[in-house]
Amino acid sequence: MGSRLESWGTFQIFEEHCPKKLENVMNAKDAYEAKLKDKKYLVELDLEWGYGKTDDTKCERNVLEKLVPHTNLKKFQIHNYGGTRFPDWLGDESFCNIVSVSLYNCKNCCVLPPLGQLPSLKHLSIEGFDEVVAVGPEFYGNSSLVTQPFQSLEILKFSWMSAWEEWSSIGVEDECRAFPRLQELHLESCQSLIRSLPKKLPSLRKLVIEYCEQLASPLPKAPAIRELELFKCDIVVLHELPCTLHSLKIKGCQVVVQLFLEMVKVQESPRRLDISDCSSLTSFPGSCLPTALSFLSIKNCEKLEFPVQHYHTSLKHLLIVDSCDSLRYFPLDFFPNLNSLTIVRNKSFRFFTLSEGPCKVIASINYLKIRGCPKFISFPRGLSAANLTDLWVEECENLTSLPEGMRIILPSLRELRISGCPKVESFPEGGLPSCLSSLYIGGCNKVIAHRQEWHLQSLPLLTSFGIFDESENLKSFPEEELLPSTLTYLSMFGLSCLKILDGRGLLHLTSLTTLAVSGCTELQAIPEEGLPLSLVDLIIRRCPLLREQCQREKGEDWPKIAHISCIQMDDNCTA
Repeated sequence: MGSRLESWGTFQIFEEHCPKKLENVMNAKDAYEAKLKDKKYLVELDLEWGYGKTDDTKCERNVLEKLVPHTNLKKFQIHNYGGTRFPDWLGDESFCNIVSVSLYNCKNCCVLPPLGQLPSLKHLSIEGFDEVVAVGPEFYGNSSLVTQPFQSLEILKFSWMSAWEEWSSIGVEDECRAFPRLQELHLESCQSLIRSLPKKLPSLRKLVIEYCEQLASPLPKAPAIRELELFKCDIVVLHELPCTLHSLKIKGCQVVVQLFLEMVKVQESPRRLDISDCSSLTSFPGSCLPTALSFLSIKNCEKLEFPVQHYHTSLKHLLIVDSCDSLRYFPLDFFPNLNSLTIVRNKSFRFFTLSEGPCKVIASINYLKIRGCPKFISFPRGLSAANLTDLWVEECENLTSLPEGMRIILPSLRELRISGCPKVESFPEGGLPSCLSSLYIGGCNKVIAHRQEWHLQSLPLLTSFGIFDESENLKSFPEEELLPSTLTYLSMFGLSCLKILDGRGLLHLTSLTTLAVSGCTELQAIPEEGLPLSLVDLIIRRCPLLREQCQREKGEDWPKIAHISCIQMDDNCTA
């Protein structure tokens, strides 16, 4: 190898298959003497120049011309190459073993290499080519020599191609033969691209178009497509949606209304629909929803009104986030088969509605989460959710109570999480459901103040309990027999006034295996009685006084915890 290469350590880097700082190689002869062509065991190669445009594009091309690898190469990357064109060897069909090529930030290149000739290429990523205006026949290669351009390619990604305007056709016959196995196509931040996408992609399963705001092309004919994502690409031509489509994601597109009209034609797809940042969406799609749709997510559509006038029997999962300023109530009856409902940060939402009757059974729902809804005031009377297993209510500062008669109307509830609800005074009369296995209480000062009325001893399956409280309610915790002996996990977070761990209350927890204490800045010591012998994991975070006491073999409380298998304090495991 040439002395110039050796002087900046390239020999060692070449052996590691990642030559860097190639901008320092000023002589193509030095590059040739690296003799990459003789390295038959070299299967991965990453060539990297310094970031930024070069003034000597010819030099960089000459260097790359001489860095010809062995044809056994399988994975190949180029970063920050400054030449205006690639050498002839890149894309030569003799590299029959290459399966992956990535070309990044080659900002002076105006023509892509003929990668369509690589017979085994499966993954191709092209990013940051500022000078490429058109992609055409040169990209596919000599069609007379290639039976099918990109015959093995499965994933193709173009991104940050700022000047790219046209994806040129290579002729009807050749274009239909290209990309026979392509499964994923990603076009991201190609803001000048006007036309046009490949007309036919027989194996395509996923198409992602992001921030291509000038693209006015029909979607490819893709009979196998399952996922379609359209982000900020308003003028993509939508004649019809494939009936095979399972997942459709739309973000920042004003074409969303047009898409709903297309859905009417294809009622069996998609099964999942995600809509976000679509200011033009002002009315809930209602009857336009496909009959097969089971998952619907609506995010950041603040102008959306929610006048539900149709039953949606297929919908099983509904997520509404930062949307629907007019959503004052949610009609549970219109979604009879809903399994999960999440309503997050909807500032107008106040309550649920049910049809008239002494008791309305919502048999299907098993997950309900309400978070950041400041006007939410109550659960409906007469609600009976026999299969509800998870109930999360967070940051609903005007909620005054949990559902009445929870023990009866929610017989299957296993996880209850209530936090940031300061007006809730206590658990409902009759207690919590007997199946409850996980309970978290945080920022509910009145509930915590009445903790002697929790009656958690009546919950035979409760194994996990967490508490967060910044008030002065908790200076000592947990009181004796407050928590059931069935607990295996106990978490105390942000108890800023906690000074004492109640030893008798902890020793009562004979099944406890994990104790986590975090943000309890006033907590000073492990109780004299010690901790349960069953304890396997002790986690102490942001408790400076306690941490000092529990230092391995130095702290005064170390003998009380030395038997515990794993002790984590801040980011360190000390045992």
